[in-house]
Amino acid sequence: YEVTVGRTGDKEIDFVCDKRGEKLYVQVTYLLASEETVNREFGAYDAIRDNFPKYVVSLDEFDMSRNGIKHRNIRDFLLAVQKTIVCVNKPCVLIVINLEILFNNRTWQP
Repeated sequence: YEVTVGRTGDKEIDFVCDKRGEKLYVQVTYLLASEETVNREFGAYDAIRDNFPKYVVSLDEFDMSRNGIKHRNIRDFLLAVQKTIVCVNKPCVLIVINLEILFNNRTWQP
């Protein structure tokens, strides 16, 4: 996968993963503790009309999936990752490379 940051109007998608035209979208947040946060994270996908998988990942234990957008707990999400993701600079956000987690301002360059 090639991973970039996406934009739809004034909204940002944290990770847009592309592998030969196949896409995967991932929003990452600490907790979905307020309606404002839920609307921001799930609302980032409002303008995207394709049928590729869309995820919101957080520390929340309860499944808050809606409108075809899957919510996953970060541990469950990372354990389910089976492919290598090549990441470009995205500081202060979890980045996954072969199931290794890099935290806070660390980046990996291929």
